[in-house]
Amino acid sequence: MKLLRVLYVTAELSPFTGDSALARESRFLSQEMAQLGLDVTLMVPGRAMTDPDSMGLARRLTPLVLSDPDREVTIYEGATPGGRVEVIAIQVPDEIDQTGVTPGETADETFCRAVHALIDQRDDPPNVVLASHGGEGVLTAFATTEPTERMPLPEPAEGLPSPPAGEQGARPAALVFALRRFEESAQLVETLGHSDLVMVPSSHWAQALREAPDSHRAGALVGPVAQRVRGVTPGIDSLEWNPRRDSSVAADFLADPAGHKARHKETLQRQLGLRVTPRLPLIALVGPVDPTSLTYTAATELSQRNIELVVLANRQRDHETLRGLDRLANQSSTRIAIRTPDDPHDARTFEHTLMAAADFALFAPPPGPGTLSELYCMHYGAVPIAPRSGTFADTLVEFDSVTATGSGFLFEPGDGEHLVAAVDRALRVYARPGSTSALTGRAIEMDLSWQTAAQRYVNLFLEVLREKGQLAA
Repeated sequence: MKLLRVLYVTAELSPFTGDSALARESRFLSQEMAQLGLDVTLMVPGRAMTDPDSMGLARRLTPLVLSDPDREVTIYEGATPGGRVEVIAIQVPDEIDQTGVTPGETADETFCRAVHALIDQRDDPPNVVLASHGGEGVLTAFATTEPTERMPLPEPAEGLPSPPAGEQGARPAALVFALRRFEESAQLVETLGHSDLVMVPSSHWAQALREAPDSHRAGALVGPVAQRVRGVTPGIDSLEWNPRRDSSVAADFLADPAGHKARHKETLQRQLGLRVTPRLPLIALVGPVDPTSLTYTAATELSQRNIELVVLANRQRDHETLRGLDRLANQSSTRIAIRTPDDPHDARTFEHTLMAAADFALFAPPPGPGTLSELYCMHYGAVPIAPRSGTFADTLVEFDSVTATGSGFLFEPGDGEHLVAAVDRALRVYARPGSTSALTGRAIEMDLSWQTAAQRYVNLFLEVLREKGQLAA
C-alpha cells in the first residue's frame, strides 16, 4: 500500500480541457502528489469532454445508477499521461440543468452524489478527500455518512511516522477544501464547517483571513474555522511557461538570456512601432489591472519616465484603466503600446513574446490571493514589480541595492504613488547593469514548481491525520 490514498474532486473544470487556473491546478497538483508516492484518484465532471478516447478514457459498460431521485450517470475511466493518477470522469444526463433552474438536483449535486457512490463501491476508501469549488457536496457527504467498514490505515513509508498500534474502528477521511473565491451561500458555510483543513493559495491571504474581524465579509464567513485555514503558494505551468520548450522564444534562450532578450526586445519594438533603443527599459503591464493602484495620475507619471510600456489587457475587464492608457498612448505612440486581443490564444502567444522581450513585468491586480502563475515572467528574465499582497508577498523579496539581494520590487496595493515609487526603484537598478544581470539570473533560477507546492500540501495532510489520530505524533 502507498503512504496515503487521496481523492481529489474538482467539479469546476476538467483538467483535460480547461485552461483556467483551477484546471491547471488540479492537473499539476495531482500529478506531483503522485510523483511523491501518494495514491491519487482524480474525479472530474465529464460535461466538457468531446472525445474521451483522445484523452485515454474508456467508457464503463455498466452505468452508475443513483436513487432518490433516480439518475443514471455515465462513467469514463483512465489515467493521466504516464499513468500516475487514476482519472474518473462522471457524465451526468443532459437534461439535468447546471444552474438548478429546472426542478430537482443541479448537475453539480448529481456529480457529487455519484462521487460518493463510486467511493462506497471501493475496498480502499481514501484517507484524504480534497475538493475544490463545485465539489462541496462530496465533503458534506463524507462528513455526514457513517462508514460501514473500518477504513484501512496507510502503511508507514521510510522516514515517516507509523500509525498508532491497537487502534480499532472506522476512521473518517481527512476532509480538505480548496477555497479560491467567496460565494456567500449556505452550502459554502456548511462545507467550511465540515472541513478539517481549508486551503487557500497564499499564506499572506490565509493570515489575513484568520485575522479578519467578524464585521468583515471574509471574517464572517471564515471566522468559525479560522484556525483551520492554511495557505500554500501554488506552482506555475511548467509546460506552457518554459523557455526551454517555448516556440515563441529562441531555442537557447537560457544559454544567453541578456543577449536573446535584447534581440527579442528589438523585434517587438519594430513590431509595435516603438523606438528601437536597446538600453531603454521595456516594462510589460499585464492585466487584470486594479484602477486604484494604476490610477490615471500614476499612469501619467509612468509615461513621463524614460521607459517603454507595453500593455496586454482585456478591453472589457480593464475598461476603466484602459480609458486613461489609451489617451496617454495617443499622446506618445512611440513610448506606449496597447494590445487587447479578443482571442485567448492570440493573447497567450503575445504574452510569451512580450515576457521574452521585457526587462520588467508590472502587475497591479485587484486585491486577493492571486496565483503564482502570474510570476511565470521570472522564468523569462522579466523582473516583477508587484503589490505586496497574496502570492507576490509570499514569493518575492524586495531588492536591496546595498547587498544586491532580492527578487523584485513591491508596493502597497491600492496606492498609485507607491506603484510609481516601485517602478522608480527598478529603474535605478536598471541603470546599473551588474545589479540587473544578477537580479535577472536569480529570477530565472527561482523555484516556482508545483513539486514544491505538492510537498507542502502533503505535509499539511499528514499534520491533519496526526490530529485525527491516524498517524503517530
